[in-house]
Amino acid sequence: MKKALIAIGVDRAGHFPVLRGAASGAEQVGEWGREQGFETTVFSDADGKVVGPEEIFEAISKIVESRTCSQLVVFFSGHGVLRAPDCELWLLSEVGRNPNHAINVNGSISLARQCGIEHVVIISDACRSLAGTLQVSMVDGYRIFPAHRSSGKAPEVDVFYAALPGDPALEVSADDADKRHYGLLTDCMLTALRGDIETVIETVKSDDGVQKHVVASRPLKLHLEDAIPRAAAAVSVALFQRPDSRVESALPKFLATIDAGAERAIDVAKTALTEPEPDRGSMQWYRKVLLIPKPGRPLPREALDAEMERLMAAMDDQQTDMHTGFHIKGDEVEAIYVIKQNQITFRGNGPSILISGLEPGALYLRFKNGTSSLLSVIPGFIGTVIIEDGRIATVNYTPSAAGIPMRNYHYLDMRRSFVAVAARQGSFHLPDTTAVLPSYLRFFRRMDPTLGIYAAYAYHQAGDQQSVRGIYQHMADGLQPIPFDVAMLAWAGTDQEQAVHKCMPGVPMLAQGWSLLGNLTETMPKQLLEAGRYLEPSLWTTFSGKGSAILERYFSRGFP
Repeated sequence: MKKALIAIGVDRAGHFPVLRGAASGAEQVGEWGREQGFETTVFSDADGKVVGPEEIFEAISKIVESRTCSQLVVFFSGHGVLRAPDCELWLLSEVGRNPNHAINVNGSISLARQCGIEHVVIISDACRSLAGTLQVSMVDGYRIFPAHRSSGKAPEVDVFYAALPGDPALEVSADDADKRHYGLLTDCMLTALRGDIETVIETVKSDDGVQKHVVASRPLKLHLEDAIPRAAAAVSVALFQRPDSRVESALPKFLATIDAGAERAIDVAKTALTEPEPDRGSMQWYRKVLLIPKPGRPLPREALDAEMERLMAAMDDQQTDMHTGFHIKGDEVEAIYVIKQNQITFRGNGPSILISGLEPGALYLRFKNGTSSLLSVIPGFIGTVIIEDGRIATVNYTPSAAGIPMRNYHYLDMRRSFVAVAARQGSFHLPDTTAVLPSYLRFFRRMDPTLGIYAAYAYHQAGDQQSVRGIYQHMADGLQPIPFDVAMLAWAGTDQEQAVHKCMPGVPMLAQGWSLLGNLTETMPKQLLEAGRYLEPSLWTTFSGKGSAILERYFSRGFP
């Protein structure tokens, strides 16, 4: 079987600062690929060329449809932005003028899982910063993999990001991002892939029984977690950069073959990371259970703990005296509407909302700065919505029935607050599914559907579609209304995807879900899709003032 490499490098993307080494970085990766026997195609804007998404899509489609490749590597170097946590765009030459001149990374990875190629590797040497201008925030992004449904085994997808995602409110705007951040991943990665780092080299037997030295994704991940921060510090003490890698493959799959003459490889000492075991039930214990630390990556403990404690304090004084309703925390709501069975009811501006009836629906909140959000009304649950700076900081649901002993609230709130903080960073991980999935699903069904939403995204991010559908099924078995996000992640792109439209609130509640709608956009109300073009950078879907106006016109006309 063949292996293929697509290398993309864009120095000049719209109005963004010109980069010094993105195009040349793609050329270097292309040269390495040819040395390794990859069928290599390079798209770069060197010599004034324009790089657009259509030609990249056609090149990848040709590879997928040939059914002759067992490995595909897609590399990008250039400007990247976040529309929401884990919702990246790679920016191409005419971004800003042309809203299609960007690549929807999350949506492309989702389609890569259906392409039928055994091993797909995505490498992103790009910043993951806030979309700082309205022009960029409206960019939809192009999915560069075809909608190809393979009946074979699902591909293993490895993803290497040059930098960690962060809460967009805390990110440096992409307009001001330091040019020196670009190229560190390329340099550190190529050094390892060319056999210059002894600790990443492993030995495997080929089909003919001959041993060969190789570099696989997992040791490369560990190397990058140590090497990139060191390389950044070497450039400047003030420069801080940590990579984010998600590896699914293992030997015998690998990225590079190292010839026997690679004695020049140097041994890089790894930093020992040893910590005492945390006490069960402590904040540190929940961190370890819910967000598995990655080797080589120091956790921002003080900031994380402070944020958890702040959210937990905001969740105090749980009330379950209503059957269905919401408590709004934060004096920033201007208008509240309850939408059920194509009827909309104005409900004032909070802070508590009693909702009658047993059917599911949607809650529309407009904030004082003109932004807005849509949430799911779940009968039998009380939602708590924490609002900060015209955005939703977190949402949780508590069963209204007296089914949860009060002693469990602190446990639940700690878990909620930690997952909320971790999800805002765009990179949360659940423990091994085989060991804990049944207990987690029982927990989701009984305690808080938002934890099921978070878990569905985590499993989707890890390529574990079976567990995503397990969450959906457990919610359905419990006769609980299924959130739009869970249904979308479970069934989008399948014969059952039309069932997603019956789920509330009719759009993804987490902003990153918009990049995963796929063919659902063909059957969703056009007004909802138009409003979705005006999203604020936030974990929870937050519409700008213009998006809010589109939604309210849609609601006022009786849902045409």
